[in-house]
Amino acid sequence: MKRRNLWIAGVFCAFAASSIAAATQAAPAQPNVVTFALLSDTHVNEAKSGDEANYTARFQRVIADVNAAHVSAVLVAGDLTQSGKSEQITDFATLVKGFEAPVCVVEGNHDVGPKLGVKDAKPGSGVTAARVMQFETAFGPSYYARTVAGVKIVAFNTPILGSGLPVEAAQWEFLEKELAPSKTPILMLTHYPLYQAKADEAGGTYWNVEPAPRARLLALIAGSGGVLAVLSGHLHHPLENTTPGGVLLYTTPPVSFGLPKGKQAEGWTLVTVTPETGKVQTEFRAIPH
Repeated sequence: MKRRNLWIAGVFCAFAASSIAAATQAAPAQPNVVTFALLSDTHVNEAKSGDEANYTARFQRVIADVNAAHVSAVLVAGDLTQSGKSEQITDFATLVKGFEAPVCVVEGNHDVGPKLGVKDAKPGSGVTAARVMQFETAFGPSYYARTVAGVKIVAFNTPILGSGLPVEAAQWEFLEKELAPSKTPILMLTHYPLYQAKADEAGGTYWNVEPAPRARLLALIAGSGGVLAVLSGHLHHPLENTTPGGVLLYTTPPVSFGLPKGKQAEGWTLVTVTPETGKVQTEFRAIPH
């Protein structure tokens, strides 16, 4: 009787093992997933009092939280510094070394000056070639492309759009090349969101890309076929739109301070990309306190 029971058990185990093996062989391969940390508006400064003195501590907590998430790369969407001073640039460059993953940065209006064409802007406050050069000396080209785990990051400088500076013309040539029709999945990284409400909204405001360069960008995005999302900062609150062709436009909340103050949490966004399907998901993560 004992032998019979053992034999039955043995047959059952063999059958179960063969069934598990068959199920394993039949299971479809899981699609590759790539994760990125998107953050913006760190506004690194040398303040010793007031809320500005808290920005660095918030940035340090974000760095620790991002490292715990084990992302493939960190994308910083501009306004690295409060006013582009050399000591602020040095401090940011030191802090950013704390990330364990590779880091891609772009400039914001606080780093190189705001876009031209803003109504009621202070004379001489706009973007200048000298400030762009200062940024590039510290961080490398203000526009570039890098590939991370099969996803191409196309980083570009929105403050110079519509400026007429020589660097703008060179950047358009770069964008036309990198956004040529392709099946390569692309994330675009910049500071200003293309628009807040609709693709044809007016310019002259502090918060968007001017209509003419915006239309040119949208045409390049539509013709590329590979752009999955345009990621930005600047607003100090979240915003999600899509282009007329359905490409995600996502603005992350800030690291430094939210707007309206006291009502918007500071933090970063986990961006999850499935290159095979073109799916992009975003998850805001408030700074741990």
